[in-house]
Amino acid sequence: MYHYYQVVGQFVNTKTGEFLTKSPDPSAGLYIRSRKGELLKVSLPADNEKVHAGNTLLFQIGESSQIHTGGILQATPHAVRGPDAANVSRESYAVFMQPSWNEPMNVPSGVDPKEAQSGQAAEQLPERVPTLGSRYGNKNCPFTTCNYAAFTSESLKAYH
Repeated sequence: MYHYYQVVGQFVNTKTGEFLTKSPDPSAGLYIRSRKGELLKVSLPADNEKVHAGNTLLFQIGESSQIHTGGILQATPHAVRGPDAANVSRESYAVFMQPSWNEPMNVPSGVDPKEAQSGQAAEQLPERVPTLGSRYGNKNCPFTTCNYAAFTSESLKAYH
């Protein structure tokens, strides 16, 4: 069973509490690392009659989906850059989809769990980001018995 949470980004004047209609810093926002190692800024399409921020949905795939699909889907390394502007903050309300704590972290039948993270994706991770293989399939989170709670524990230890 998966649980759902949402992400919405908004810029706010910290003195007045006013919501800004756009970012005062065009370089602020969501960035992803491509499979080729490129750092790309993610932007919603420009508003027009057919496509606009109000009817556009973005997905960022995480490692749980990566494991459960046997690597067909690969997690997207990402980061949010705040605005370089006085008295402005970027606020967001995050919504995540994650397995229940006791959900087994198994790849599909017939898939080698070591293949859950492609070599190309692992090579493009920033230095501070631990590979999936360092946290999944180890002593504390073995391929055969690891559940989401154990995987989360290993991930938190690796990052903090």
